[in-house]
Amino acid sequence: MRAMTGCKALGELDRKQIEILRILSEHAEPIGSSIIQRELAKRGFLFSERTVRYHLKILEGGDLSRAMRGLVEGSRRRAWRS
Repeated sequence: MRAMTGCKALGELDRKQIEILRILSEHAEPIGSSIIQRELAKRGFLFSERTVRYHLKILEGGDLSRAMRGLVEGSRRRAWRS
């Protein structure tokens, strides 16, 4: 059994994480977990801000997110200010 320490390839991403990455890519500036949570709700994903932050943390640990590191880190900074 493999430990879930982060995503290694697109095939390992689930729909929630793909939507989070899509939302991040649609914004020109970093956004916080509250904005991501509202956008997810509009798309039919009902999660708490804490759950969004959990998935951001998983994405941050994966190779795929390295290109989006500024967006994810910006989201985490804004989440703490919210």
